[in-house]
Amino acid sequence: MSNFLAEVLHAKENATIDELNEILRTLGSKISQLKHNVVQSLHSTFVLYDTDVDRVVEWYTQILDAKEQTEKLENQLGEDKQILHSANEDLEQINCELGQCQASIVLLKSLVDIVKNLERADPADYYNAARLIKESEDELSSIAGSFRNAEDHIWVKQLRARFSDLVVDVYDKCRKEWGALFRFDTNSLTIYPHAANIDQLITSLRNIKSFNRVWEKFVNMLWQELFKPACSTEFKIEVCESNTGLKYEADDVPTRERDSFIGETSFLHVNDVQDKERDNIVIRAKKLDKPFSNAAELFGNLTELITGINSVFCENQTEMTNLANVIAPKICNELANKYLKTLILQKCGGDIEIARADVAHMKKFVRYLEDEMNFHFPEPNIFQDIEDNFDSLFKSQVREALVVKLRDLIKSDVHNTDEINYEGVPNSKLSADEIILLRKNPALFPRCVVSKSIAVLVQLLKEHMKQYPKDVGMSASVLSLYLALVKIPKHEADAGELVPLTSVLIHNNSLFLAHHAGYTFELCDDLVPDLRGKASQAIAFMMRSVRSKLNELISTAMSSIEERVDRGIDITHDFLVITAELKRLNTVMTGVLPPLSWHDILATLVDHTLNEMCSKVLAWDDIPANSASELASAFTQFAVATSSLFKGDASSPREVEALTARAVKKWQRFKLLSFVLTASMKEIESKWVGGCGPLAIEYSAEEVRRLVRALFQNTDRRAAFLATIK
Repeated sequence: MSNFLAEVLHAKENATIDELNEILRTLGSKISQLKHNVVQSLHSTFVLYDTDVDRVVEWYTQILDAKEQTEKLENQLGEDKQILHSANEDLEQINCELGQCQASIVLLKSLVDIVKNLERADPADYYNAARLIKESEDELSSIAGSFRNAEDHIWVKQLRARFSDLVVDVYDKCRKEWGALFRFDTNSLTIYPHAANIDQLITSLRNIKSFNRVWEKFVNMLWQELFKPACSTEFKIEVCESNTGLKYEADDVPTRERDSFIGETSFLHVNDVQDKERDNIVIRAKKLDKPFSNAAELFGNLTELITGINSVFCENQTEMTNLANVIAPKICNELANKYLKTLILQKCGGDIEIARADVAHMKKFVRYLEDEMNFHFPEPNIFQDIEDNFDSLFKSQVREALVVKLRDLIKSDVHNTDEINYEGVPNSKLSADEIILLRKNPALFPRCVVSKSIAVLVQLLKEHMKQYPKDVGMSASVLSLYLALVKIPKHEADAGELVPLTSVLIHNNSLFLAHHAGYTFELCDDLVPDLRGKASQAIAFMMRSVRSKLNELISTAMSSIEERVDRGIDITHDFLVITAELKRLNTVMTGVLPPLSWHDILATLVDHTLNEMCSKVLAWDDIPANSASELASAFTQFAVATSSLFKGDASSPREVEALTARAVKKWQRFKLLSFVLTASMKEIESKWVGGCGPLAIEYSAEEVRRLVRALFQNTDRRAAFLATIK
């Protein structure tokens, strides 16, 4: 038992509280085992001696003492544990305060370094000043979270204000240095490579976070003054070196009229000093007297310009990449909207080989900029579009150019005419084989006059279809365009300058195109009815216009006849004016329309004239004898003059009369009216013959009765004669 107690005391000196508790628990289990062994030993012997009892009592006493000492020791250990726990909390607090002290020392050191850097930052030495500003700014940003109370934040705000003041000073210095390095004028840029260290200048601007501001303005000016003109056909880029330049002192940097140093075209207070030690680079966009038409010149312009800019930024590939990121899309848009397709696809004159050569030059241009200048165009771009879709773009451009040309032909003057005569080879623009084919055509186009522009249009379409036989939709597109552009007014008041001759030419043009739509061009059959309808509209308008004018002349000739006869005025002249108008039309239209067509139209117009005259006479209620005589004489002279329009090869008056009567349906009606105006009732009766004579063929019984009532007085004889007319 004493050994157990010694073990506990020894453990108290060397073990921790947790270890000591573990030893006490182990000792308790050993004592319990010892008690168990003693009891087992007593039971096994069945004999209990006094010495054994004394020994047990002694052991029990020792055990109680040991237990008492153990409880005291446990209480003492608990008190020691509380003391130790309190000491640990004090140590943790001390350690925390030490950590705060250390952090404050580091923070104070950082602040001291920041203040020293700001004191050392001299804007005159912008490179080192910008570097120190960046280092101080980064340091302040890293420790900004350490300031927690409001007073510290006020102090930090004042420190940042000092940063801002320094940044403004350094930026102003860098701005002036940049202005000394690059000078923009109208469509020109002069670069002074030795005016400033471009690398240090760019680095300084980046350190004060102002590079993008300067760079964006610089790139915008580059685009406006140089790159945009370089994308046109009206400027030529020239890049040259000169050892004459402007030299600036530190306090003599030129100032601008405005705050921005980018975008101005003139300096104030500039000292012109010869500086032969440096070679200046002058990049100029020179205005040409005549725009160029070669795509190679356009690519040369851009190459020269980018090479000149790259000579300055050759060591700053990041800037060249940034420049390409901004300028390259603008170049693509500018070329796509205006010039590139025009130069490559239109200026080649339809020669695909020339266009292919320009595309090859374009590919070489793009590859050179990418490999040598680190100048990449965005994808997709206009160059790839032209290269990948060259065939379709070329054909589309050819179609577009042809449509524009044909549209101009359609809208050109229709009075510039050309004769269509397929029967006479010397006057035809067709080959002998084509004429033979046309002669076999059941719808052979007759000899007439069409607008020269329409004849050229058909010829160009034939050439296009011969070169591009698969472009079967082109002809239909052009013919549809013709139908859309050529307008025929519905009313004479809307005609404007559309005179009868113009209408006739539109009629011929439309029929000419309808002929080729049906027999020359493929897939145009559906447009034939529309084209013929356009021709019908044109000729109908011409007929309405001429009839309207003839009606005016007839009204003038047949108005106030009785009054004019009484005054002794010759009325024949007014009727001969009508004949003169018909003859004028015949002179104008002969050879324009096909002969048979014009013959029928002229006969229709004369027929209309005669019918109007007859209708007006039939509308009169009273015709005095002298007026009837003068009117019959005027009608006779009018008939003689008008019949000459249809005489053809006839020589005798009888033949002429017969030809006229065959052509004009109302001719006999008019001639009979002239007869009735001077005839007696007996002569009229001889022509009526009870409704079976020639007069009955042209006039109804009511019309004859009206004439008799108007010509003769109301007598029994007239009444008896009227009664016989049934």
